[in-house]
Amino acid sequence: MDILHAMRIFSEVASAGSFTRAADTLSSSMASVSRAITSLEDRLHTRLLQRSTRRVSLTEAGERYLIRCREVLRLIEDAEAEAAHAHIVPFGTMRLHATPGLGQHYLSRMIPGYVANYPEVSFDMSISPRVPDIIEESLDISFVASFGLEDSQFLSRRLGSTKMVLCASLSYLQTHGTPSCLDELSNHKCLELAGTTSHRRVWTLDNGGKEVNVDLKHIPLRVDSVDAMAVAIREGMGVGPLHAGVAISHLGEGAIRLVLPDYRLKGLDIFAIYSSRRFLDAKVRTFIDFLRDRIPAALDEEDQAVFRFASDQPLHLTGPTR
Repeated sequence: MDILHAMRIFSEVASAGSFTRAADTLSSSMASVSRAITSLEDRLHTRLLQRSTRRVSLTEAGERYLIRCREVLRLIEDAEAEAAHAHIVPFGTMRLHATPGLGQHYLSRMIPGYVANYPEVSFDMSISPRVPDIIEESLDISFVASFGLEDSQFLSRRLGSTKMVLCASLSYLQTHGTPSCLDELSNHKCLELAGTTSHRRVWTLDNGGKEVNVDLKHIPLRVDSVDAMAVAIREGMGVGPLHAGVAISHLGEGAIRLVLPDYRLKGLDIFAIYSSRRFLDAKVRTFIDFLRDRIPAALDEEDQAVFRFASDQPLHLTGPTR
């Protein structure tokens, strides 16, 4: 038997004091109501109602059970209202995962703006290069940057594409010279950022929509951290890629210079991954919409800022003759 359905029927019969009136209120037959009460009493092994031809009254056990029934039914109504409210109004804790570059350089800057609009939402964010199973780890959204996503049971929304520039330290360029063309670049020490190339040992560079592949002949370092890459570039290990947003602060300090500033390393797509489109929680829906407008704008702004650095720096540093 459906115990909750039976409890609702019992509560209604107790309120109405009549099987007939309860059946009318529930749009059911009196026979169905009577069967539900009998099944409930059989389940509990106790009589809940005293029946007569003129009225129905509660037994002592029925009075106690009615109090508990109404508590349970009220809790269920509250839970249903809260769940339905969550579909309409953003509130509660949003559990996120983000890869380090996205979490540290974009989401952490944008979350305060979202919370200002939706103060009933709080955040619990995990930053890790490992992409988790959002169901197993009870996550609302996972943010990743990649060349594409494998087929899965989850849904995704593309939020934009990263833009990466090639950089090197002043000391490296003074020692090895500044490459002025792609052929010269391939002869330099090139640092590879794992996950930012579709094939290892190859850079796909874009200049005004024209893509060119550059084979990497000398790779003294391959690393999966943007921050570690920035340190390696500053220390003069070679020419390496940085997301525009990361490069700006180092360029501003004068610690590094742009290399072939008209070119951009083919960027990664930024995806928000979530479990279901059906009955999507309001906080998830509104946060994805919030980022869909702001992430592309932030990426464009960073690229424009990098371009301004390119116009300010010397065009060429000559190293030793090779």
